[in-house]
Amino acid sequence: MISRCANPDCSSSFDYRSGRFFCFRRPHAPNEPPANAHSVWHFWLCGACSQTHTLDGRSGEVQLSPRLGHSTRVNVSRQIAAA
Repeated sequence: MISRCANPDCSSSFDYRSGRFFCFRRPHAPNEPPANAHSVWHFWLCGACSQTHTLDGRSGEVQLSPRLGHSTRVNVSRQIAAA
């Protein structure tokens, strides 16, 4: 269950009326099939964080990154722990 924003620097509590949801397939061992078709991670960025950041799960790890065109104090991607 999602309880707060996926940005570790944000303490916003989950509010389904604002923000952005993300779903990513969970990685599995290369020689094994996925556990089931519903093997996904769910994340949510609050309204404020979704304006300046995005999540990317293409590498098998979920990364928090600044959105294009938005500079942040520290302009690096950060790995997000699965909830």
